[in-house]
Amino acid sequence: ADWDFRLACLLLLALDIKDNFWQFYGDFLPSIEESTNLLLATEEELTELQDQNLASTIKHQQKRARDFWEEHWHADIPWKLKRLARDPERFLWATSIAQSRCLNTTMTIGAKVQEANMLIPYADMVNHSFQPNCSYRWRKKDRMLEVIINAGQSIKAGDE
Repeated sequence: ADWDFRLACLLLLALDIKDNFWQFYGDFLPSIEESTNLLLATEEELTELQDQNLASTIKHQQKRARDFWEEHWHADIPWKLKRLARDPERFLWATSIAQSRCLNTTMTIGAKVQEANMLIPYADMVNHSFQPNCSYRWRKKDRMLEVIINAGQSIKAGDE
């Protein structure tokens, strides 16, 4: 149910482990200040939205994340866990990263078919087109997610 919080917690933990891929990838993620994700919007910024239903949804999602943080990052939590998200803004940031870089799929591992939520590095960089330009598949043989990106047109160096 709270797939985004599970992925956010795993991301925070992975970012704290020295010399692993996720820590290096973290250098490429937008900071709280750089992010344009509405989950990180201030109350003032949300009042500027023309769509009040969207603003209400975002406020609900922010409250949901803050409530989760308050419940699980209480004063009695061990310091080695507390430092992963010392304040709710850090947890909101991790949740926004998880929500914007997640793929949900069904996969078979052994004989078991299961739903999976996967945090995919650079997923926010693919498929910015109204015509689908990428797809993905789960390769059972080597248990690997494969993302296939089709340019669909010639792209010169320096073009977006």
